[in-house]
Amino acid sequence: MGFYERGAARPAALAGEFAIGGRFPVNINGGLLSYGSSGAAGGMFHVVEAVRQLRGECGPRQAKGAEVALAHTLGGIFSGNCSLVMGRA
Repeated sequence: MGFYERGAARPAALAGEFAIGGRFPVNINGGLLSYGSSGAAGGMFHVVEAVRQLRGECGPRQAKGAEVALAHTLGGIFSGNCSLVMGRA
């Protein structure tokens, strides 16, 4: 999605930047690996998680100071994509 220059995401992940307490927390609830699935309803789980993060309702998996969230999912046979950017008012 262009958040890191080409080749920079791997070192960032190894440095812990994508962890809950990192600079850029990613898939805090497990993402498609352990929480949701691609397709119709699966993407809504990502939206729900993003809203809960922004509200500060996630307990031990809470991203401290969450102000902006991105939910992204694939649909159909991975030919449809949807991204939603949300923020605190």
